[in-house]
Amino acid sequence: MIFYLGIAVMIFNEGFVILRHVSPYLAQKRADLIKKFGSKWKLFHSIMDVTWVTLVAVGFYLDLENWKTNLAVFGTIWGIVIIYYIPVLYKKFKKK
Repeated sequence: MIFYLGIAVMIFNEGFVILRHVSPYLAQKRADLIKKFGSKWKLFHSIMDVTWVTLVAVGFYLDLENWKTNLAVFGTIWGIVIIYYIPVLYKKFKKK
């Protein structure tokens, strides 16, 4: 249960950051949040990072008998992110 709570926090936190590459609307909303909250936004995002990493790690530890399933869930999510980022990185490096 802790593992999946960590996954939910991860998707909320990282998804919002990642989706800015897809949606100009979400990119603007993120920029607005950063402008409005300044360093407090970075602090909030950092706390969320530590929270999801901790929850996922503790969840893995407490549910060792299901480590393969948990790793598959975690790997699938980040695999999708990596596959998505290949064209983004390609465009970035092509401009240079």
